[in-house]
Amino acid sequence: MKTTYALFCAICATALVIAAVAPRESPKIIAQDAPTPWSDILGPSQAKLPEPREKLEWLIDPAKAFELAKKENRPVFATVR
Repeated sequence: MKTTYALFCAICATALVIAAVAPRESPKIIAQDAPTPWSDILGPSQAKLPEPREKLEWLIDPAKAFELAKKENRPVFATVR
C-alpha cells in the first residue's frame, strides 16, 4: 500500500514538473483580435430587438422553451424558485 502511494506521488510530482517546465507559446495578436474601442463598448446599444410576442406564455418544459426560442430566434428567460 505504501509503495502504491509513493509511486502515485512520484507520478504526480513528475507531471507537475513537466507542466511547469514545458515551453509556452505567447499568443499572437492579429488584426481581428484588436481590442474593441471603449466608445463602442460603453456607447448606445447596437442590438436589434425582436418585436414582442402578442401573448405572454409561461412554459414549464425547458426543452419545449428552448425549441420555441430557437425557432423564433429569441432569448429564454428562466425563473428559479
